[in-house]
Amino acid sequence: IYTNIDGMFSVSKQAIVADEHAQIITGGRDGILEVYSINSDSWQAEFILQDNPITDIIYINDTLWVAAGKGVAVFVWAGDQYRFVDYFINFPALIGHVNKLELYDSRIWMATDKGVLTAPADLSRFTINDPAQWRLIDKSSGLSVNEVDALERHNGKLYIGTSKGLFYTTKDFQVKAEDNWAKDESGEYRPIQNFYSTGSELYVASYSVIYEFTSDTTRVKFSGPAPVNELYVDHDQNFWLATSGKGIYQWPDKNIILKDGPYSNVDLSVLKAADGKIYACSGRPKLYSANGLFIKEDKWLNYIFIGVGWEKINNAVYFYQDRFENVWFGSWGGGLGVFRSNGEMEFFHNYTDPGRLYIRTPQSGEAISMDDYTVHQGYFTGIVGTPTYEVISAIKEDKRGKLWVANPWATDDRLLKVIPYKDNGFVDLDINHWEFFGSSDGIGGSKGDISALAFDDWGHVWIGTFSNGLYELDYNQTLSDHSDDVVTHYTISDNLYSNTIYALEVDRDGIVWIGTGAGLNSYDGIRIYKHVGDPEGLNGPLENRINNIVVDDFNNRWFATSGGLSILRAGRSPWENNAWIGFNTENSGLVDNQVFGLFVDNRTSQALIGTMQGISLYT
Repeated sequence: IYTNIDGMFSVSKQAIVADEHAQIITGGRDGILEVYSINSDSWQAEFILQDNPITDIIYINDTLWVAAGKGVAVFVWAGDQYRFVDYFINFPALIGHVNKLELYDSRIWMATDKGVLTAPADLSRFTINDPAQWRLIDKSSGLSVNEVDALERHNGKLYIGTSKGLFYTTKDFQVKAEDNWAKDESGEYRPIQNFYSTGSELYVASYSVIYEFTSDTTRVKFSGPAPVNELYVDHDQNFWLATSGKGIYQWPDKNIILKDGPYSNVDLSVLKAADGKIYACSGRPKLYSANGLFIKEDKWLNYIFIGVGWEKINNAVYFYQDRFENVWFGSWGGGLGVFRSNGEMEFFHNYTDPGRLYIRTPQSGEAISMDDYTVHQGYFTGIVGTPTYEVISAIKEDKRGKLWVANPWATDDRLLKVIPYKDNGFVDLDINHWEFFGSSDGIGGSKGDISALAFDDWGHVWIGTFSNGLYELDYNQTLSDHSDDVVTHYTISDNLYSNTIYALEVDRDGIVWIGTGAGLNSYDGIRIYKHVGDPEGLNGPLENRINNIVVDDFNNRWFATSGGLSILRAGRSPWENNAWIGFNTENSGLVDNQVFGLFVDNRTSQALIGTMQGISLYT
């Protein structure tokens, strides 16, 4: 397994091919073409196509044809590396993207969203930057739809795969339908994602099923574990499938090859517990994710909850470990859960379905009844119209050891629950001992859309919202008496970059750091300051969207941004030269610049960094 730690610039790969010089050429969503030399065990990167997603690569006679963005690029072997020749985008139709490439009858063929485009492949004789050199095959030529997903040469024909049938063309450019192609239960032709020709047989991938096709018969060869993105058949008639979510599947041995890791690369909240377990989830506020919880023990486990209401837990958005080593997780619609320090898992929600838990690894899975797990009901409230849709957006202990849980949009207006602990190291389950705050106390505005919590040394509570700015609650050390509470509301008119607050934290100097959707603010007790983003990461955060903030024991301030990871060093002013350091995919092993999850282990000084492409480790 190679990653950017091994010298790659990108791990978002969508295309790969081998040449005759002991090299592997790869490309992905970011448009970076990378070449791995087997002999020197090194990587080289070509950036000329950057930001044009690479979807396919063909190698023939020391020439690379690369489908990228809205066109096709050509590179030729120059003896020691590939040299860029041209990028062709002038076609008789305005295309949105290229799906596949094929060489047939001395021509380059492109499967696009507007049909099949073809031009002569001999660039020494033809200038294919001229749109007149290209021919378009689309619905007017006989295809069922314009979007073409697959191309393959076989037995003198060029096969064309679409979402509504199988077609072929020959050297005369005439299009004919293969009426013998497979149909579904409703009589519609099955969609085609990919082909592979061995020379004698043509295999077709439709969803997770592999068919063997001839003009006379179509028969099912076998079914894979998940939809097929790529298909390859080796000389021993082993089938290798690159699948969606199930790794590489090999048939007939039915082996699944998938590196141990979270079941999803999107890791938006990460936590390393005191016992060394790693927790991660890919849920996002206001969006639905069905990926569940990812937990690293000896290997990664994926917890998927099944049942009415239970499935909402799969959209977990937040992890927090309290001082008693209970690991709490909040979900968008599924209520609150906890892995207790005694090993028990318990839940706080109001749905009545008994539910099931499916714990899976890439190789196996086990379904478990929820009957043996404790469910506490009547503590949290759903949204208007759906009383069991309980949103938990933030969880944190205050300086006095009480657990604050944000339950935004709660119909009973108890938007903040303040929960004491008992001597057994778990929360007090007598709700009469809880305290509550809501919009009637001046918090959260009319929507009550709480997004983040922080506590300062004065006992004030800082409350961020998704659309109503920032609130400062001073309850005057009397939680149960709201008559002396003072609530201060801050918005863009008070110098906030945005009223959308994603993260809050208070550092060792008492500075409140405020991460918004449009920039980083800080508050020193007198005024709110703005900190301008810096693309180099040397004079400010790498990007203006601040997704997470962590302050470590040394008072280093860590910022998860949409452009990478930024650190404001301890003892440094944010306006001081060399106070900042930034890490992104270009200058470090960070797997992706979209950073959301962030956890700093104060015992080891390591950090877990959750991104849209997986978890990176800072050491």
